[in-house]
Amino acid sequence: MDLFKTKGLVFIGFGVLFSIAMCARLYSVYLFRKQYSPKFKLRRGYYFSFKDFLTRGLKTDFGKFVSFVSLMHLAVYIGSPFVAVYLLKQLELSYIWFTVITLSASVYSLIMMPIWGKFADKYGNRLVLVLCTIFIPFKGVFYCRNISDEVRGRNSE
Repeated sequence: MDLFKTKGLVFIGFGVLFSIAMCARLYSVYLFRKQYSPKFKLRRGYYFSFKDFLTRGLKTDFGKFVSFVSLMHLAVYIGSPFVAVYLLKQLELSYIWFTVITLSASVYSLIMMPIWGKFADKYGNRLVLVLCTIFIPFKGVFYCRNISDEVRGRNSE
């Protein structure tokens, strides 16, 4: 994108990126269709309606978990577009640094999944959820603070 931006062809750059993303998504659909998935057998008592979930769902562990995950996703989906604009407009990061920062979360997840998996096997999934929930607010504080210090240092030179 930085290359296209310098030549004034930003829309062509986005078109190229979206075309690559579309091809990758179509390839992933092809791979998912090749994957074997056994037929799901619904046992008696497993099914409940949405109304049943709303009336008695919050009293069960499953209902509490669904509520927690739903609210967490709602917060992320509301805030994430603002983070992208903040990084690109306010901090004036290049597209390369924006991509590196965005990809770092995925790379970190791939590295940490085996470690968290072993931790969850030993101590339980609930403790993992509690620990992660406690530390989630600090992620944004450190994230923006370190980036803004870096940009201020770059701009002061």
